[in-house]
Amino acid sequence: MNEEITKKCSNCSIEKPLQSFHKNKNNKFGVHHLCKKCRKPISKSYRQRPKVKEKRRLYNKKYYRDHREKQILYIKNYSKENADCIKQRHKEYNQRPDVKERINKRLRERYKIPEVRERIQKNVKKHRDREKKTRTERINKIVDDFIEDVIRK
Repeated sequence: MNEEITKKCSNCSIEKPLQSFHKNKNNKFGVHHLCKKCRKPISKSYRQRPKVKEKRRLYNKKYYRDHREKQILYIKNYSKENADCIKQRHKEYNQRPDVKERINKRLRERYKIPEVRERIQKNVKKHRDREKKTRTERINKIVDDFIEDVIRK
């Protein structure tokens, strides 16, 4: 009696379990006549139509506007809970050769602007000076600790 109910896809004609079909309460067995695999390209092509794309874009924009606080809260919570996953995804994305090239190209273009170049050079100099200072402080601390150890003994 543990027999699983199956249905034949009207597109590929393969007998599949009901879990392989999207739900549709108007059809027999309460599922769509096409299996998920056959329906996917049809649905994708439908969503790619310019008229449908525009309609979805407007709906999403209106939804976001009407539920702005809820969306912002959701994004904050998601970002906090999945910080490591997001960081890993960004890292992998930025390692792709096409992305690296696009980023480098954009940076080279920005560096050609005199104001940007000056600001970058100023920040680099500031960073180097800070590094020298911290390096010197670390060395001085090591030397001071060493001298204290020698004096104690």
